[in-house]
Amino acid sequence: MRQFARLLRWEIRCGTVKIWPAAAIFSVLYAAYWVIMLLTGTAAGAEDRIAVLYIGAQFFAFCVPAAAYGHINSPSDGIGYAILPVGNPVKFASMMTVSVIIIPFCFYTWLYAMDSALAFAGEGNGFSGMIWAADNAFCGFWSDFGKICLYQSVFILGNIIFRKHKVTFTILAMLLLHGLCIGVLHIDEIKGIIPVLLYSYVLPVLIWALSYQCLKRVQYR
Repeated sequence: MRQFARLLRWEIRCGTVKIWPAAAIFSVLYAAYWVIMLLTGTAAGAEDRIAVLYIGAQFFAFCVPAAAYGHINSPSDGIGYAILPVGNPVKFASMMTVSVIIIPFCFYTWLYAMDSALAFAGEGNGFSGMIWAADNAFCGFWSDFGKICLYQSVFILGNIIFRKHKVTFTILAMLLLHGLCIGVLHIDEIKGIIPVLLYSYVLPVLIWALSYQCLKRVQYR
């Protein structure tokens, strides 16, 4: 447990340094969204902004594994990670905690706080209404964050498998898999709750398990 806590603190510091430029870019884009609404004299409602926040946080979460842990399978930089005096279970648990939960949660919370500040500053102009005042806002926050964690799973795997262009190659692989499932297997036509559960919950867990197996077998040649 002490090894995990020590590694977790170190990876939070290193991951934050590596990912903050992406967080800054997403924050500037969201502020620009507010400015555009302000200058055009239109006001984006809470429900519209929640959707934008979710999409922004989702894309940010996709970038986290490659930004914070892109070095783990590098022939040059990955050696240092490989010789850390901790086992693979501890490494994987720390990586999952940082890249799936801590960093995405902090950014998602920051976006909500930023939205509230902009809505307050505009006094109803640009952004109308507080997103926390929307129906089921609290439950929706946790539900959306849970989806972000689950949908990010394939990027954890892609970061371990691919050595270059990790995010791009993972997105292409996702599109290929999605096209296969929808265009060939016609999964979208299957009715019932079981396909939804398999696709939304079971598949991400299986991908995490596969990611752990791939992490144990990383080669540095």
